[in-house]
Amino acid sequence: MAPVRAGATVQRQRYLAGKWVHVSSAAVRSNGTYTFEFVWNAAGTYTYRVVAPGTGQNAAGVSPTAKVKVS
Repeated sequence: MAPVRAGATVQRQRYLAGKWVHVSSAAVRSNGTYTFEFVWNAAGTYTYRVVAPGTGQNAAGVSPTAKVKVS
């Protein structure tokens, strides 16, 4: 996903029961980075992506998916 302007909000989504579900949001820092905290209550494989909604100054974007295995 291309860099997003500082102050923009990106969304972490999880693929669950056949659809993408919003989990949390984060603001983009001035250096173009953002972070999310992860807390899992059960073992399993979790699939996530990050979405940058389009605005007047940014095009919409979606990251590649990432699978996380928790044991």
